[in-house]
Amino acid sequence: MSRAIALGLAVTFVATSATAGSYEPALATPAVIAPAKAAVDTSWAGFYGGVSANMMSGEFDTDAPVTGGLPEMDDSTAAGLFVGYNWQINNIVFGGELDYMALDSGFDAFAPGVKQEAVLELRGRLGYSFGNILAYGFVGYAQSEISGPSQTGSVSLDEDGMAYGLGADMLIRDNFLVGLEWSRRELTYDVIGSSYEAGPDVDSISLRLGYKF
Repeated sequence: MSRAIALGLAVTFVATSATAGSYEPALATPAVIAPAKAAVDTSWAGFYGGVSANMMSGEFDTDAPVTGGLPEMDDSTAAGLFVGYNWQINNIVFGGELDYMALDSGFDAFAPGVKQEAVLELRGRLGYSFGNILAYGFVGYAQSEISGPSQTGSVSLDEDGMAYGLGADMLIRDNFLVGLEWSRRELTYDVIGSSYEAGPDVDSISLRLGYKF
């Protein structure tokens, strides 16, 4: 009886050992994670153009010796037009712009009837794209004119100088854009009968509405 029990236990042990040696645990199937879809950068490249509404201010500056204060330009508003072209490399955006403001602001406290006339600018712009927002700065060349009556008749003085400023545009509803900009023009003319220059520093804060083609 004891031999039969011992034989049974031996067979059971051998069978259990064989089964344990052949067991292979199931491996968990790794989860497949789909790669994230690459974000599409906003393109600012190409032609654009639009209109602007401008709040204008300014004051005279000169390299001539003066006594007393210098005249200030009357605060005013002006409508404007702009057209330009952008190139883009990754997030860097650069290009040129032609800008016109229909300025007609006086110096009534200093010279009644004398007007600061329309301004035409050629700008070079450099900016950085944050998707649908473009922050930029610009420098350029501006031309304008002062005209009006004087003690010896009418006066007409051609002015030119450097223009510069900062701004930001936002693309909305596909290709429409809205922007806000601050700019300054350091305009000068030759003072008649001297080697000095004088002219107004003309500032503007502009709301710009446009379309990117």
